[in-house]
Amino acid sequence: MPKLTSEVQFLKGVGPKRAESLADKGINTVRDVLFFFPNKYKDFTKLLAITDLSDGDEAVVRGRIIKSSRGNPFGKVRYRMTISDGTGTASAIWFKTLNGLESFRIGEEVYISGKVIYRAGFTFVHPTVERTGGETRRANRISPVYPEIDGIGEASIHNMVEQALTCAEHLNEFLPQEILLAYSFPERARALKEIHSPRTSDRLRKARQRFVFEEFFLMQVATALKRHHYRSVKKQRPMKFSTHIDSRIRARFPFSFTKAQDRAIGDIVGDMTSEVPMEPTAAG
Repeated sequence: MPKLTSEVQFLKGVGPKRAESLADKGINTVRDVLFFFPNKYKDFTKLLAITDLSDGDEAVVRGRIIKSSRGNPFGKVRYRMTISDGTGTASAIWFKTLNGLESFRIGEEVYISGKVIYRAGFTFVHPTVERTGGETRRANRISPVYPEIDGIGEASIHNMVEQALTCAEHLNEFLPQEILLAYSFPERARALKEIHSPRTSDRLRKARQRFVFEEFFLMQVATALKRHHYRSVKKQRPMKFSTHIDSRIRARFPFSFTKAQDRAIGDIVGDMTSEVPMEPTAAG
């Protein structure tokens, strides 16, 4: 099992070359992997009938394989599969051969999830295909989408994150128990698991809120410590204003803040650039 401080290159499937690409994104340790958050999500919890698909959908369908074949080795399509769910048929195409595709047999029931286009019929382009009998990685789930990293595909990022999550329990909890209870926030390790592998949209929302709150909370603690230090010498030298604080928060959470959260950022920046910091306020 990896440790939080383990270098990322020692995770299975990473190695020194991929570690260089990860380092360019600020990912050097297993702990850094845990805080490499998805920048969006695809909701595959709603199963659609093939007849209800629309061009451009990100969707998941369930059906039986009625045809599969290798593509022309000199053509773009390397593998093709056709399924039927009783309402219609849909194809799935892959532009590169993926391990395991040929293990699927005619008549087998599968989930196919991904982006669908309509070109004389519905076609899933380079989708995920999974058997219906066991646990799935994507079908019936909310699937995280991570920022692109040169030389590292989606499956490799998911594998890396899954390994890192095995040591999430060793992270320190920064929020007091009273705050966790008052706001119904998940504990830090659980929140990370919901960020990377959300079970429901409500749990994902709570996990996101928890980390936004944590960011503000730690900044306020840091401000209180600065206040204590500078008041001990009666006056502090104001910090120079920059957009670093605001950018740091927004870069980690790629969704719009509420007006109240925007005001909170302004208050914190104003506090940290003042000669006399404002009085601390009670949480809650």
